[in-house]
Amino acid sequence: MTDERLKADLFGLKGRLFTLPAGADFIGELACTLIEATNARSVPENLADALIFVPNRRSARALAARLFQELGRPGFLPPDIRPLGDAGDNDPALLGELADVDIRPPMPAGGRLGALAKLVMHWHEVRGKHLTLASAVAVARDLGRLLDQAALAGSVEWGQLSSQVEDKDLAQHWQVSVEFLAIISDLWPALLDENGYSDTHDQDRLLAEALCARWERTPPTSPVIIAGST
Repeated sequence: MTDERLKADLFGLKGRLFTLPAGADFIGELACTLIEATNARSVPENLADALIFVPNRRSARALAARLFQELGRPGFLPPDIRPLGDAGDNDPALLGELADVDIRPPMPAGGRLGALAKLVMHWHEVRGKHLTLASAVAVARDLGRLLDQAALAGSVEWGQLSSQVEDKDLAQHWQVSVEFLAIISDLWPALLDENGYSDTHDQDRLLAEALCARWERTPPTSPVIIAGST
C-alpha cells in the first residue's frame, strides 16, 4: 500500500481500488499513506479537503487520532472523516435538502432494545414457550442489527421471505423463521408508527441517497476515499 503505485491509486490517478495484506495495521497504514500521498508533512492543509469514509465511529476516531499523532502541529486541518452509516453527518446542506421530508425521530437505543425484547418474549409466550429476559435481550440485539443492515440497504422486501426456499423439508423450518421475522417485518413498523418514531437509520439512508444524488449532478473535485469496507 505504501509504494508509489498504490499512493497514486489512492487518489484516483491510476485506479480506484486497493487493498491491504491480512494482519496489516489498517489505521496506521491508511493514515501514513494519506499523509505521504498528499505531501501533508510539508503542506499539512493538503489533506484537509479529503472526505474519508470508514466502517464505524470507533475507526473514525482512531484515524483522526493517528493523523493528529503524525501531523499534530499548528496549521494542521484534519480531513472530513465519517462513518459509512452516517454518510450525511456534519453536512448542513444535505440536512437542508431533507427539510421538507417528514422524518420522525428515531427511537432511543435503550427503548428500542427493550421494545424488541418485549416483542421477542411475547412471540414465544404465544407459542407456549418461556424465554428468559437475558435471552430475549440477546435475540433483540440480533434483530436490531438485522434492522440496521436492512435500513441502510434500503427497499428490503420482507414479504418475499416465505418464497425463498423451495425444498419442502427446508421450507417447513424456514416458515418458522419467517413467522419469527414477522417481529421486524410487521410488528416493529406498527409499533414505531403507533409511538411516532422512525427506525434508527431512516434519516442516515436518506442523507446517503441525497449525497449520491448530489454527486451525480456535481461530482466531487476533492478526494473521496471509502476505506475498510467491501
